[in-house]
Amino acid sequence: MSIEGPWYPCLLNDRKLNKKVYIVPVPVPDILAEEYDRAPTLQDLCMMAINSATKHPQETWEFIKYMRSPEADLSWVTTDFGAIPVTHAAMNYSGEVKCPNLPLFRHELENAVPWPNHPQMIAMISNILAPYCEKAIIGELGVAEALRIAADEMRAIIGETR
Repeated sequence: MSIEGPWYPCLLNDRKLNKKVYIVPVPVPDILAEEYDRAPTLQDLCMMAINSATKHPQETWEFIKYMRSPEADLSWVTTDFGAIPVTHAAMNYSGEVKCPNLPLFRHELENAVPWPNHPQMIAMISNILAPYCEKAIIGELGVAEALRIAADEMRAIIGETR
């Protein structure tokens, strides 16, 4: 089992591994087992950015605007690109869909919790939370200690920017 995003099966299928890959909800701790179908999950971001070194900022901006258009968003369900649409119209599209996991995504989004709104959030997840979680997983630190340290470091960064 691997905790990945909705794009992962497409990546594996592109490699023609001849394996069946299934997407399931994120497991819950035992104390939430009876409420597993209502447990919160993380709603990830649709991250598109313009690099400051681009030679064509206006064209890049037009492309990003198109990628967030209703027409482009619908393609996430009518063709299985391995991501979740960002508009209600696409998520609730009733026509033919090629995204086999769309019912699961719809269910999970009912209880989704978005990332906190902070300009350093992605960097904090990558550079602080993920490494401390890894230390807990490999036994270098206890779970509570790893999460406490990560939380303290992240709170310090959040406090610096408020």
